[in-house]
Amino acid sequence: METSSLSVVIFLPLAIGLLLSCSGKWLPGRVWQVLGFGATGTTFVLSIPFWTHYDLVDGGYQFIERVPWIEDYGIY
Repeated sequence: METSSLSVVIFLPLAIGLLLSCSGKWLPGRVWQVLGFGATGTTFVLSIPFWTHYDLVDGGYQFIERVPWIEDYGIY
């Protein structure tokens, strides 16, 4: 399983939520429903492998994504 899907699972609902809240009343209600349902469905489908590949015996952090953010200070 590719760990970049972890970022998508976390940030896709946030991005769609921000998009919808910034759109205000410009978008019809049906577009809100379709985008919300699409983001929810996509997040659910992408999160299934995290649930199925979690090792109960090992426990702890198992799905870690390390991306350099501020390398000078060792922040990832």
